[in-house]
Amino acid sequence: MSTDGGSVAQKQRGMGLLHGSWLLYAVLSAVFASLTAILGKVGISDINSNLGTAIRTTVVLVMAWLMVFVSGKQHEINGIEMK
Repeated sequence: MSTDGGSVAQKQRGMGLLHGSWLLYAVLSAVFASLTAILGKVGISDINSNLGTAIRTTVVLVMAWLMVFVSGKQHEINGIEMK
């Protein structure tokens, strides 16, 4: 018997959901990393290396912001203190 209002089965289901969301983020991270590698080796092979690096960096930046918005953490930007 649980004293905090939730059964063991409910807690296990909750943990499963938590692990499932991290699994999703891990898979998305792997997909975005592979896209960056593909752009670096195949998709932009005939351009200047500096431009290629800028394009790959832009892809990573866009995907990082996408993860921030998907996780709903964009409002925390205002909490960053300037030094």
